[in-house]
Amino acid sequence: MWKIPEKSMYKLGRRYEYRAIKLLEQFGYTCTRSASSQGLWDVVGVRFDEVKLVQVKFTSADKYYEDANCKEFRNLPVPDCVVKELWVFRPRRKPEIINMHGSKKKGDTANERVES
Repeated sequence: MWKIPEKSMYKLGRRYEYRAIKLLEQFGYTCTRSASSQGLWDVVGVRFDEVKLVQVKFTSADKYYEDANCKEFRNLPVPDCVVKELWVFRPRRKPEIINMHGSKKKGDTANERVES
């Protein structure tokens, strides 16, 4: 079975983290990327009304299955002004945005925001 070298996977992941930052900045967030992505989130976006913690994943599979890091991220307690999201990028598609709070806030249409 063919395997992508670890260094190439890091570069691929970093590329999608920067795409997430670009999208967030279009919606007024000031963003920072976690270097080497060893934490629970890859990108932090801060806006006047909320803080967004984003875990970025890239896959070519049709369905994404949460790894242990995502499960720990989902269970992380955060204040009400903090939003936790998993952004799943696939080749030639818009990102799928999954709210990691377990329940969506009323009127939260993250996927619609990215599509517009």
